[in-house]
Amino acid sequence: MNIFTKSAIIAAICLVINAGCVTIPAGLKPQVTDVSGKITGIDFKGVNVDLRLQINNPYPIPIKTPQFKYSVGIEGSELFKASKANQIDLPALKTGNATLPITIRYSDIPNLLTSLKGKNEVTWSVDGAFLHEALGKKLELPFSHIGKLPILQPPKLGNLKAKVLKIAFSGAAVEIAADMINPNTFGIDISKLGYDVSLGNLQIGGISLSTSEKVRAGGKARLKLKGTISASAAALSLLRQKTLPTPSLNVTGAIKTPYGDVKLK
Repeated sequence: MNIFTKSAIIAAICLVINAGCVTIPAGLKPQVTDVSGKITGIDFKGVNVDLRLQINNPYPIPIKTPQFKYSVGIEGSELFKASKANQIDLPALKTGNATLPITIRYSDIPNLLTSLKGKNEVTWSVDGAFLHEALGKKLELPFSHIGKLPILQPPKLGNLKAKVLKIAFSGAAVEIAADMINPNTFGIDISKLGYDVSLGNLQIGGISLSTSEKVRAGGKARLKLKGTISASAAALSLLRQKTLPTPSLNVTGAIKTPYGDVKLK
């Protein structure tokens, strides 16, 4: 077998790496085999997402610091463009993983008021390319992803009612009931919330809560808050009325989401 036959069979190009030489068959190129998105954080300003790519590297050498360019869209409108390098090398002759952290701010979404009004989630998309140079040629290997992103909303209160449990000379025990409504596409834990409660101009103290700690996506839980009102002629007169005023309930603290705790505004 002469040298020309050998060259035709091997069809390789020699790359110098450090002090060594590695042959790479002509025609080989990496492939993006899978793209997915994972939400890593959320608050009332936006969402953090990891775009995860699986890339098959057919070369007998690692691909150092792979480069990417991409554009991010919301509801069909382009939000921004970016280019980024992944700091983890793609291993030789294997499928490796590359992660692109992306932050989407609600304030950057075009026509914010009309785009997000009444929505608890939006469609987002990524179109991009893995940039690579091999055999003297610059390659752009395309990838894309479409998914749903939640729009975080605070829990809402409804159907507030007050009930006097006991009146004594030292004060009165009252119960405030309310529906805690979760408008989000995921369940929330409300065990870290606090409550400031008043009835008319009377502040209710010593609040204790009886309710489920979790509210399912799109569901509601019935809160029952018990507290006390200090004795005064005006307070006792108000509490003896047949119809009590609608209580006022201010929620503080943080809700626990699948993506971390979020402090209420």
